[in-house]
Amino acid sequence: MMSLAWPLFRVTEQAALAAWPQTGCGDKNKIDGLAVTAMRQALNDVAFRGQVVIGEGEIDHAPMLWIGEDVGKG
Repeated sequence: MMSLAWPLFRVTEQAALAAWPQTGCGDKNKIDGLAVTAMRQALNDVAFRGQVVIGEGEIDHAPMLWIGEDVGKG
């Protein structure tokens, strides 16, 4: 069984790298959107079948991964 630790580390890294250039711009949703887009793309490149079970966008209407959204290559 392959460990998902490194691929998921890479997902987090890609989200941070996408958001970093806009840090301090004053537009939280713009930064969230950049991070979420990068995270979704990176998750969909990982060889696993996953489903989002917790999200924060419903609380503050931020861009997000949707609860129930399928991610991964399968």
